[in-house]
Amino acid sequence: MAAREGFSRPGVALRRRAGLVAASIALMGLGGCGIWPWSSSRPTLPELPPVTAPANARVAWSLSLPGAGVGFQPVAVGNSLFAAARDGTVVRVDPASGRCSGARTLGSR
Repeated sequence: MAAREGFSRPGVALRRRAGLVAASIALMGLGGCGIWPWSSSRPTLPELPPVTAPANARVAWSLSLPGAGVGFQPVAVGNSLFAAARDGTVVRVDPASGRCSGARTLGSR
């Protein structure tokens, strides 16, 4: 009788199945260890206290950067903010005052 394709030696299929069964049993055993996100052995978090103080947020300054477009992402580096427009203009802004402290056109792609 010819050997089935993929099983050239006797007992290979049996060893493969035994390995799968052993791995399945090991995974089921780990289910009680609390490492799974759906495990019920996680500690419960305490209730958060209610927020009673009002938020007094306000706009400190704003800056118009023509061509910034959707997805505009300023970057904070040290004590400066950098922003770029689609035309390749990069500006440096003082975060305390909102004043532009430098601008350079690098060109667009």
